[in-house]
Amino acid sequence: MEMQAFPSVAWNKSPKDDADSLEKLRGYIVGQAEISRDWYKKRRPWRWVTSRIVVILTVAATAAAGIIPLLPNPPPLQPYWTSIFVAVASTLVLIDSSFTLSSSWIRYMISEEKIERVLEEFQFDWEVTRASWDQTGPNSHQVTDALARLKQAALQVSQIVQDETSIWAAELRAGVKKQKPNSKFLLLQE
Repeated sequence: MEMQAFPSVAWNKSPKDDADSLEKLRGYIVGQAEISRDWYKKRRPWRWVTSRIVVILTVAATAAAGIIPLLPNPPPLQPYWTSIFVAVASTLVLIDSSFTLSSSWIRYMISEEKIERVLEEFQFDWEVTRASWDQTGPNSHQVTDALARLKQAALQVSQIVQDETSIWAAELRAGVKKQKPNSKFLLLQE
């Protein structure tokens, strides 16, 4: 995710300047939330397609392995093909779990939806906040309240990304441990 630079703002010059500074910060927070949301939105479809292909191929390979021994003698496929199809199915399951394909598209969808909900709630709250200002702009108490709401929205989005990343890291660690339980050179040890 490409993050924007935090805007430069100044306070207590005038209510109008304070309103402009708050608007710069609002734009920054909304922009960061949209970047995070769009990151998940962009990557989710290919994860879904890839995971579905892997699942379908796994089911097909498993079914083929089960059908080969039931074919009449002499079977059109030699018995060793059962082992080959089982190996293919196992490899596909390993690929899915190693790259967290099936679980990642679900995590991405949930994270995208959570960020969208935070963004929408923030936008409505922001309009309520702005409606309380008089024509000249916010007073010092309103500036403080608006800054607190801006910070809350930023932290909510950051927490969503952090939670999703932590789940991904835990899944990746678990996958690595399953593959090499005795390795002393694990990259992601707990």
